[in-house]
Amino acid sequence: MLGLLSWSGCACTARGALQGLVVDVHVTGGVFDPAAYELVARVDGVEIRDNQPAAVNGRTLFLTSFLDDTGGSVEIAFASGAAGPEVVTLELWRGAELVAEQTYTPDYEPAYPSGRWCGSNGTQARDTLEVDLAAL
Repeated sequence: MLGLLSWSGCACTARGALQGLVVDVHVTGGVFDPAAYELVARVDGVEIRDNQPAAVNGRTLFLTSFLDDTGGSVEIAFASGAAGPEVVTLELWRGAELVAEQTYTPDYEPAYPSGRWCGSNGTQARDTLEVDLAAL
């Protein structure tokens, strides 16, 4: 008699990957109050602020941050998908004071939000922004 194989794993879903740059923000040297700071990204001469999409070369680019008292992450991506920007400068401001600045040339790679066995449905790059509050 033939036995049946049982598999209890995850199935592939239609979940999409972010098509852009994810920057992990690491804060040291004190407690970070996200409400006191503002993130600004500059792409091809266009300034993009948190949750204020802007047109860059005919495509809509957005910046979304997820920050708490120790840091967090920032996503910079085109709304239309298909790879993120080639060069991004990310700035962290406290009022009129530039606190941190980093320019990125992302190396986009296939993203697998449901696991490699489900195939890639986008490209993503990841980098970091180091913020030392003690140095301010």
